Amino acid sequence: MKYIPLELLRLLAEQRLPLKTLTALCLTSKTFNEIFRPVLYRKIVLPDGKSRYWKYQQLRVISQLPIETHLRHTRSFDPDFVGEAIRACLLMCLRNMLNLEDCSICTLPAFAGSFHVNKITDVCVEYLRSEHPMHHQLDWPDVPSFRNLRSLDLRNLKGDLSILGSTIAKILFNDGRPAITALGLGVDLAIETEENLFRNIAAEFDDLKRANRTPDLRLSLQNLILGDGMYSWSSVTHDGEWRLSKLSDMSKLRTLRLLNGQIDKHIDVKIFDGITALEKLSVELCNGSVMQLLLYLNTIENSSIKTTLREFQAGNIDIPDANSPVVDGQHVSLLINNDFFKWRQLLIAGNATNNEELFEWPWQGSPYQWEELGIEHLDWDLRRDTLLSLSNLRILMCIRATATIGDGKHAQEILDNEGASNLAKTIFTAFREHAKKQGRISKLRYVGLKGWIFTYLWLPNSGLNGGRTKAEVVQLDDDEAMTFDFIRMNEKLTIVKYRLGGR
Repeated sequence: MKYIPLELLRLLAEQRLPLKTLTALCLTSKTFNEIFRPVLYRKIVLPDGKSRYWKYQQLRVISQLPIETHLRHTRSFDPDFVGEAIRACLLMCLRNMLNLEDCSICTLPAFAGSFHVNKITDVCVEYLRSEHPMHHQLDWPDVPSFRNLRSLDLRNLKGDLSILGSTIAKILFNDGRPAITALGLGVDLAIETEENLFRNIAAEFDDLKRANRTPDLRLSLQNLILGDGMYSWSSVTHDGEWRLSKLSDMSKLRTLRLLNGQIDKHIDVKIFDGITALEKLSVELCNGSVMQLLLYLNTIENSSIKTTLREFQAGNIDIPDANSPVVDGQHVSLLINNDFFKWRQLLIAGNATNNEELFEWPWQGSPYQWEELGIEHLDWDLRRDTLLSLSNLRILMCIRATATIGDGKHAQEILDNEGASNLAKTIFTAFREHAKKQGRISKLRYVGLKGWIFTYLWLPNSGLNGGRTKAEVVQLDDDEAMTFDFIRMNEKLTIVKYRLGGR
């Protein structure tokens, strides 16, 4: 029951818990350990983008819940962005959550030292960019020594990278017991430097290993996010010997995200030597350099990338020019050609031109294994038959949609919620009828149109469908919609929300 619409949640719980209590916390997660007892939240997630006062009020409500009957059941807590003003309230929540297993926070450098507590397992710190009028007031010279971190995400790093590298290495080393499996790093490119931050981290890490007499110790990173200045050093520092494998066992890496922006940036593919079992690659811009990286990963000794790499996400696709090392159209060919990768998830925001290339390029078997497809523009009338051929498709997403709905004579762009709901119902019906003709059951479960997510639920005799016993199209609430990768990758968030290790 991973994605439960709020309406269905109310239907299940209204007899056992007052609606006011059920919705008071405005949680994005509705995970239960036992449905038909008073709701016991195992996971509490506060939505981002809310005011400080709202956040304080929510944390206060949570901290006052009965400890033995409610808070002891909480295993995961994500209050999102927190500042020093709500530190006391947050710490009270953590103290009362007796069986808490993980806690994730986002914060600014000036506030990070206020949350030196053992129960915080995931920290994301974002420096304000250099052009921000307050950035000089929020410089943070040191990283607090969190003891139980599993992920550390630092963005827009600035200042002395030698000192930062040394400090970060000490956190990663953790007295000879490395526990961090997810790491995110990015430097502020407005700060001119030829320093190699990862090299600084590795040098200090090596010194710590020698002092601890554990020369073979390395990290076991499973998730890695590389931002500006973190994946193209060889072209700047001429350090041709640098490899990420000097710091971590790259055979353990499963998720790689490159925050390569909306312009073509060189990617030094050799620093990724040792990656042999990657499962997910996410980039902001799919260009010739990314295609070269995909091809390079496939040539690494003992690589099983062809079978393990099943998920690909790109915020945009760059059409190569005549001088590109990857010929025009090969971007799309590599993505859908069965000879290369057998994708389970393919999410490409792109633009209308890229969208057409995806559909016009000859499909060679691989697309029929797709379970999740996200595109910029869905022309349902034109692409209906092609999409129906995707027999394993579970999730279909788009940013824009065009279709002929009802008695309309011409296709029109879907602009409102009602139109999106009607199109979702049309799509679900088409997939169900097509599957029925083939003697199987449709696997399509979610359709996303313009940020609205719809699912097809069997609701016997419920108030949601007027007492009728039949399947109905139900819209997920906004917070639940944000749990889908395609929605998150296209949402313009004000604070870093690439959750390390998030699927």
